[in-house]
Amino acid sequence: MNKILKYEIQSDVRDIEAEIDYEEYMFNKIFKTNVSFKKSYEKFNLIYNVYGPQAYRRFVPATYQRQDLVHLVNTQNYLILYDRHGKRTYNNLVYTVNLNNFTNYYSKFRAFLYRLTNVFSRRKLKIKTDEQLMLPESVPSIHT
Repeated sequence: MNKILKYEIQSDVRDIEAEIDYEEYMFNKIFKTNVSFKKSYEKFNLIYNVYGPQAYRRFVPATYQRQDLVHLVNTQNYLILYDRHGKRTYNNLVYTVNLNNFTNYYSKFRAFLYRLTNVFSRRKLKIKTDEQLMLPESVPSIHT
């Protein structure tokens, strides 16, 4: 991403944040309350539509991304969620939902087993050495 594009995206994000802050300030001043708008994340869809999902993930503040994530989960727009927030967020969400289902509908032991399988099935670090590892004789050595 070149510097000019990065600066444009950052300035657009700052403008949207300033607009949201001003609207909240004027609303609170007129009605003498302390309210923050819950639908303010929708204004950042402009960043997603113009610059794409990578710029959205990188430059939009986390509070607005979280609000958008909650909205997408509640409306069950999982394809948009996957595209806008990325594979890692989607997989973490799937894991959390499955773990919650296991604890609610099955025993806690089964939920523990699901958590344990997730720990052991994560992507492991690959060791790039030619030295042999100290493995038991029953495990064959694998050269990559």
